[in-house]
Amino acid sequence: MKTTTKIKLHFAVFVVLISLAYFSSYSQTQPNSSLFPLSLGNKWIYESTDHTYSDTTTVVDTQSVDGKLYYAVKENSNLYNWFRLDNNEVYIVDTAAVHLDPSNLKEFLLYDFSTDIGTKWFVPVKNYNIYCDYADTISLISKNDVITTQLEVFSNCYCFLHQLPCRDYGRYKEWFAEGVGRVSYKRETIHGLEDLVLTHSNIITYIPEYDNLYSIKLHVILQNYPNPFNPTTTISWYSPVSGQQTLKIYDILGNEITTLVNEFKPAGNYEVMFDGSNFPSGVYYYRLQSGKFTVTKKLVLLR
Repeated sequence: MKTTTKIKLHFAVFVVLISLAYFSSYSQTQPNSSLFPLSLGNKWIYESTDHTYSDTTTVVDTQSVDGKLYYAVKENSNLYNWFRLDNNEVYIVDTAAVHLDPSNLKEFLLYDFSTDIGTKWFVPVKNYNIYCDYADTISLISKNDVITTQLEVFSNCYCFLHQLPCRDYGRYKEWFAEGVGRVSYKRETIHGLEDLVLTHSNIITYIPEYDNLYSIKLHVILQNYPNPFNPTTTISWYSPVSGQQTLKIYDILGNEITTLVNEFKPAGNYEVMFDGSNFPSGVYYYRLQSGKFTVTKKLVLLR
């Protein structure tokens, strides 16, 4: 009897150690900073305050090199910049494409969201696509700026100051908000200083659901598109498990105004259209509930 008890105890200790190692390993493979969210398919659209210029930024590719995950970000061209996230630090690769020569990668710190205000660092990138866009020297100058966009007012924004790498072109200031990423930036052009603000974002939200030690399942819900919208918009999501799913729309006071989905669904990808023709302009919320998973996102109806 004592032998059996000892075996059970040893097995329990073994399971605990394996669990700790597994989840420790899992957390280390989730480096994304919520201030710089990089997931394949993420998109940000910006428009200048004078409505003469727009900029679309999209995460279009990933590549693993020596156990490190790099993300390719396309900005209004066929040239990509490659980034790597490490907790609250963002690194940029000094090459046009990671695929070209993964054995000779050189990366440099681009943003540090955990550093102290006033800290400066040098970014010695040489690739032309980077050189005249990002600065030679970057510094964090604020962590509590307020930025107003068409989507909402973002508070506690991190602001980075760039020393212009080229005389008449390059980023000057950038603001980042929790859970969204870059919400506004200023850049120097041959026509003068240009202000751009976020008009649309499509950020993939991953919520892990641990069924057991060896199974991690992910719910994914996308920001509705378009947003703002008039009068229709589409809400998309992925559920990794079968179960009862509900999707409801609420007004800004928290009153339920309509139910878009309320049924049992198998695991899979889904999308539904919301028609706001019968509702006034304003801010609304949609809430998806799938089993234990619940998430709420904002949508804006503009007439």
